[in-house]
Amino acid sequence: MFILARKELRNTVITADIWETLKQVATSEELQELGRLEILTGAYYRDEDECADVDEWIDKVLADHGDYETNIN
Repeated sequence: MFILARKELRNTVITADIWETLKQVATSEELQELGRLEILTGAYYRDEDECADVDEWIDKVLADHGDYETNIN
């Protein structure tokens, strides 16, 4: 069950699946409100980064030393 009970979302994860569900059940007014959300942090993964299982994910994480960037104003 998914309920929008308040006018504020905090520490909320909206996945592609949740977004698709919202588009099916929300009124146009509710979707407009959701479209005005301020996103403080976002994350995504590319299709080619998807792993078949946890072991594959662990191997990829350990092999990738990553990059670190910051943009402080």
